[in-house]
Order: sequence, then C-alpha cells, then structure tokens
Amino acid sequence: MKKSLNSKNHSRRSPFSAAASIILAALLVCAALLPGCAGTGHQGKIRLLATVFPFYDWAREVAKDVNNVEISLLVGNGADIHSYVPGVSDVAAISTCDIIVYAGGESDAWVKDALKNVPAGIKKPVEVTVSEVPGVTLLAEEIKEGMQEPADEHDRGDGDHAHGDGEGFDEHLWLSFENAKAAVKAIASALSGKDPENAGKYAGNAEKYCSSLDSLKESYEAAVKDADTKVLFFGDRFPFLYLTREFGLDYYAPFVGCSAETEVSPSTIVFLKEKAAELGVSKVIVLPGSSRKIADTVMSETAHARDYTLLTLDPMQQTPAKDAVANTYISVMEENLRVLSDALSKS
Repeated sequence: MKKSLNSKNHSRRSPFSAAASIILAALLVCAALLPGCAGTGHQGKIRLLATVFPFYDWAREVAKDVNNVEISLLVGNGADIHSYVPGVSDVAAISTCDIIVYAGGESDAWVKDALKNVPAGIKKPVEVTVSEVPGVTLLAEEIKEGMQEPADEHDRGDGDHAHGDGEGFDEHLWLSFENAKAAVKAIASALSGKDPENAGKYAGNAEKYCSSLDSLKESYEAAVKDADTKVLFFGDRFPFLYLTREFGLDYYAPFVGCSAETEVSPSTIVFLKEKAAELGVSKVIVLPGSSRKIADTVMSETAHARDYTLLTLDPMQQTPAKDAVANTYISVMEENLRVLSDALSKS
C-alpha cells in the first residue's frame, strides 16, 4: 500500500519567526546603505548559495574554471535538513546572494519565507527551485507495507507529483540521476543569466558533468542487473525512494525518509522480523551516524543472521562543510554503489 503525506498536517514547520523577519529587515536595510553589500558577492563575484551538499557540488562543477563565482553551502554544520533551524545570518545570506539553489519542499520552506521578507529596494536573488525545474520528477513519500506511519499525517492518495506541486513529495530528489542532470542544466542557465560572458563555459561544464552522471548511472544499472536480489532491507529511515525507483529495486524499512520517529512500534518490528526471515536477509542498511539498535532488534531473533552485516548508505542530507570540500556528489554516489552492490549480493 502506498500513501503520500499530507503536508498541511505534517509535523515539520518553517522555523522562520516574525521576530527574525524584523531583525532581517533591519539588517538588510543597513546593508543596502553600504556600497557593495547587496546585489553581488564579495569583490564583485556572483554569489551562489546552495542549501544542501548535492546542489553545492553541482554548482561547483558547473562553475569550474570560472573565477568570478563564489559558491557557499548554507546547511554546512552537519545538521539534518529535516530539523535544521536557520539563524538570522542564514536568512540574511539568502536575501543578499545572487542565486539561491534549494529543493522547495517542506524542510526548506524557510527559504521562501526569507525571500518574502526581502525589503523593497534590495534585489531578490534568482531562485533555482529544484522541485520546479522542468525535467525533475517528484515522488510522493510512501508508506510501504509494514512501515510505521507517522501519527500526525493523513492519506493524500497514491501517485507521483508533477514538478511544481510543492507539497507532500519526498525531498531527497537529488538521489535520481535524471533529476540531477535536469538540476545541473538549470544551475548552468541561472549562472549564464547572471554572467553571459561565461555562458559557454557553464554550458560546456554542465554537458561534461551530465555525461559523467550518465556513466555512473550505467554502472548502477549493471550492478542491479547482475545482483542476486533486488530487495534492500533497512533498519533506519528510508530516504532512497528515488534511487530504488530509478533502478527497479524493492525495499523494506521501518520509517519513511523524512520521519522524525525514533521508536519503532511492535507491529513494525514483528513485520520486519518475519520479512527478514522470509527473504533470508543477512545485510541491513542504515544511514551515516545512525544507531544499530533497530537493526539489532529486528535481526536478533532471525536465526540465520544473528551475525548480520551492517551497511551504510549516504543520502547526503546532512553533509558538513568540511566533508563537502573533500568529497563530491559523484564520489559519494560511487561509494553508495559499492555498498549497494554488497547489499544486493547474497555472499
């Protein structure tokens, strides 16, 4: 059974407050009175701000070898995007950059709040709202068989959402290679609009990068084709709906990807134990930094897998700035491919 989430009843709310709006407005009015503080970045550079690591890295690739673009990661403190609370400095940065790249879901609704509060007279940044980019496919969060349904959410019905819906979609849209390519091209277009002289470089970099994404996608397709099983088993939240849909994989998990739940209901534990036994599961996937408590509970009574293998897949939803500098979207997805290949192998 598939269910999408009703965003109107969702527990996540924009943390942007009226008080922060007043403070921001005051800061921006002061900034507008100082030469060079609004409109463009430091030393006349185009200032691009990305909310999460995948968008940051895509912009970095598109602007490669162009010296007049300054790219910053907004949520760079390692916080989970679903629980991130912006400070006044964050919303001020949003309102004074040239280009802002964000998903456009419930977790970053505060970005739109910040943009709405930009005082008159200060030029608003160009928005690349990835969920609204043509060619990006949005998937509704689904409550799969056996999965624990959040207590405060209601059924909105099945099905995918066309771009621009803005409600109830799974926000981990960067885990689709096709979505990634569409977003990369949109970022190149936004940069070209701000910097026509380097439009050819942006377009060329985007084309080259999309070819790299195609090559990596082919590697994923080959790994899935040769896999012993087509089912992934999670002992954690499940933010990989886009990835599994793109490659025809099935999965079982206790929570949806955006769930704030930490305690698993007895019925969900019983279901997962029975399913693990039925499928002969010996490998369980968790997210970076997660406890193995749920996996241990599920697998403890599964006779064939008391010494099960714990694997980690990275959904890139809480990448700290230091890791963003050291890694790339492709390097993380290459490591995810290695882990995925292991998870789909019976050996």
